[in-house]
Amino acid sequence: MRCENGKLSAMSQISANIRLRPTRIGFLVRPTDLASVRKIMRYCACLWGGIYNPLIPVFRKPPKEWRLEPFERLSGSDIAKGYIKFFDAALPFHAVTNFRP
Repeated sequence: MRCENGKLSAMSQISANIRLRPTRIGFLVRPTDLASVRKIMRYCACLWGGIYNPLIPVFRKPPKEWRLEPFERLSGSDIAKGYIKFFDAALPFHAVTNFRP
């Protein structure tokens, strides 16, 4: 209650909580390109929340060890898209040339 000009009036109260989280950047990189992997890790060390930025492997044909079923046909692009969706990467950054998920 608040007093205005000698009269009591009800006052509304509003509260809000705001949570900030760093933008998650998904780095698309070839697993065999160790120089790029190291470079991306250095970038992530300097970014806010960089520890949560996923390094997403990019390849044309997945390794045979990754196949769930003997006849399953997943492309490297399908796997990269799955990683981007799973990690909720707001900004997929292409560290690989000539790749479009």
